[in-house]
Amino acid sequence: MARSERVAGRFFDQPDQQPLDHDRAVGAQIFDRLKLAILTMDIAPGSLISEVEIGRRFSASRTPVREALMRLREAGLVVTSAGRGNFATKLSEARLREAQFIRQILEIGIVEALCRTGLSEASRAAIENNLEDQRRNLSTENKHEFQRLDDEFHQALARATGVPRIAAILEREKMVLDRLRVLSLEDESHIEMLYGQHAGIFEAIASQDRKRAVAVMTDHLTSVLQTLSTLAMRHREYFE
Repeated sequence: MARSERVAGRFFDQPDQQPLDHDRAVGAQIFDRLKLAILTMDIAPGSLISEVEIGRRFSASRTPVREALMRLREAGLVVTSAGRGNFATKLSEARLREAQFIRQILEIGIVEALCRTGLSEASRAAIENNLEDQRRNLSTENKHEFQRLDDEFHQALARATGVPRIAAILEREKMVLDRLRVLSLEDESHIEMLYGQHAGIFEAIASQDRKRAVAVMTDHLTSVLQTLSTLAMRHREYFE
């Protein structure tokens, strides 16, 4: 059995720790759980995702399971191969670079806008609290929590612009990069570097130093792609 299939097997062999809420749409809940498992690499790229195993793990019937898989296909996280089944998509270097290009345009625009307008007291407090939480989670043992806080930091900047659609668009493109980010967080020094960049971005925005904010954000956003070739060689089985 391939390494990626063993990883998927461990995920499905484990009992679900949080039972489904049957007062809510079951298919949507299964989608959310599987999406998280794929993006955090609990289900590795290229892993077989069996309808039977999904149903067994979540004690769910075929209809909501198929609904969840359909949504995962639409999100680009699952691909179906005729006669073989459903698989977590592998990473594509071209798609990763495309998503990073789009994300960089958006996030540079965000910091430029915030340097012009300044931060509200509420936004400033939320970002400061987030950075303190990041500081407490600077280890590979807490990499999933650090990644969540990293996401929250960028979403807080997007929300601070007062333009609601920016956060949604940013989230969509960031999702393409999430699994690469998980691989990069295997290195504790990389986590510490990201935290330092986050702090630098906030300080530049708080002082409305547009030039510095753009420079630090640019370095921050390109750092993950600087590791792409190395990670692709190290984890060849995860890439197309």
